[in-house]
Amino acid sequence: MPDADDDPDDTPVVPASADPPAPRPTVVVHTITSRAVRTALTAVALAHLAGVAFVTGNVAYFSRYSSEPSFWLLPPFILCAHLFIGSFYGHRQLPAAFATLTAPPVVLLMTVGFGMMFSDLHGADVNPVVMGMVWVSLFSAGLLALIYAFRAWFGQIRFTDA
Repeated sequence: MPDADDDPDDTPVVPASADPPAPRPTVVVHTITSRAVRTALTAVALAHLAGVAFVTGNVAYFSRYSSEPSFWLLPPFILCAHLFIGSFYGHRQLPAAFATLTAPPVVLLMTVGFGMMFSDLHGADVNPVVMGMVWVSLFSAGLLALIYAFRAWFGQIRFTDA
């Protein structure tokens, strides 16, 4: 006669699910501790947008390229692309897809191209590689400030009065 203590498998059987639970997206929230940081980010971001508008507008509307109507739409497109990148990359965490990884460099490359044309139109006699590096450093720092300004105002960086 079998005894209750002889049963080696007296644990309850739990059915295994076919799919493990999906991981929940995590949002990293940072804090800015002063108004000065948020104000400085906003000032640099606005200066970046003003610089992009000035450089692209100067090339498209006040140069030898102004006779081409297709060229007239590029400055508003580039400015809106900078705002799009600032808002979507600053406010949300986007998945790593091809479009989300290539959009900022493509927009930055178009803006640097306008910067190079701006330098050429105004007679800057500098090595083109050096001039390109100057424009890349200016516009990439400004685009990064724009992304962090959107984060400070609307997104993942919380404002504290500490």
